Amino acid sequence: MTMQDTSEKTHDEDVARVKDAEKVSANDTSAEPFAETPPRRSASGQFGNKGMMALLWLAVLALAAAQFYVWQENKKNDNAWQTDTAQRLTKLESVRQHQENLENQYISGQRLLQERLTALDARINQTQTEQQAIKKLYMQSLPARDEITMREVEYRVRFAEQQLATTGNVQTALSALQEADNELATLDRADLADVRVALTQDIEVLQRAPAFDARDFLVKLDQSLETTETMTPYDLPTTMPATRSSEREEMSGWRYWWQGVKDTILSMVRVQIGQLESRGIVAADVALDRQELRLRLLTLRMMILTRQSATRGEAIALSSWLSDHFDNDDAHVAALQKMLSDLVASPITVSPPDVSKTVDALRVWRATQTHSAESFQ
Repeated sequence: MTMQDTSEKTHDEDVARVKDAEKVSANDTSAEPFAETPPRRSASGQFGNKGMMALLWLAVLALAAAQFYVWQENKKNDNAWQTDTAQRLTKLESVRQHQENLENQYISGQRLLQERLTALDARINQTQTEQQAIKKLYMQSLPARDEITMREVEYRVRFAEQQLATTGNVQTALSALQEADNELATLDRADLADVRVALTQDIEVLQRAPAFDARDFLVKLDQSLETTETMTPYDLPTTMPATRSSEREEMSGWRYWWQGVKDTILSMVRVQIGQLESRGIVAADVALDRQELRLRLLTLRMMILTRQSATRGEAIALSSWLSDHFDNDDAHVAALQKMLSDLVASPITVSPPDVSKTVDALRVWRATQTHSAESFQ
């Protein structure tokens, strides 16, 4: 069916409807003569308007449905966008807060670092000031330290000189000079070169000198002098000879018995008399021997101190005399004999070495220092 047929059919229906309406109107007009008669419309026109209205409403509903659908989609999209935006804003806020915390920590760290740097700079400045003060004090005390060291060197050299002059103890003097040389080595001063050269020469002389420890012998002599009263001398015979046994064998009987009693009584009387007589003699001899021993020990001591060439001969003579007058089994006598043997075997030097070169060099150095100080003043 074409659109023309449809429109014609619709027109016919409208015409039919209009006729029916006219009939009804005629009936109504006869009933109500004064009623207003409505305008007449054709059936096809009324049907067309209704169709148009229906289409219009359908279009409106479709448009409203589409608008509602679009609105729903937009609302969903808006909700999703708002949710996503809120999440992003939340993340951005947390990032911002974290960034602010980092910035605060950085600022705090910078402030703390600056404070520490300031304190460190102050400490460095204080340390530098203290170092400068210490350096100044050190430079001020350097001459005093050198002076103390030189006084120690002079003392050791004088001690070595005294040891060589009094006891001839080469080893002790050598040790003192070596210690003085070590003290000079710590100074490292050019004006002490002559002193070190002289000191080295004296050390070499002492190293070549024979080792004779006079002090050890002097100490042992002093100990022997203290023990002279306790040394055991040789005793004199205190018994008298009895009757010969051959004479008694010729006797017999009561004569033999009587001779035995008489010999016993006489021996007792003789022993008592002999003891009484010998005590004074022995005591006097022992006292003289002890006194002579002390004198000879003192003489030997003086000879060792003065470096006499007859020291070895005196030691040999004293050892022989001691063997004749005192018991060699006595501990003190044996010790004295051992000391005399060692003295005889030792290299007794008549003229021990000296340290005059070092003494002269120190004297010249001291005079130079005194002159320099007076010129400076």
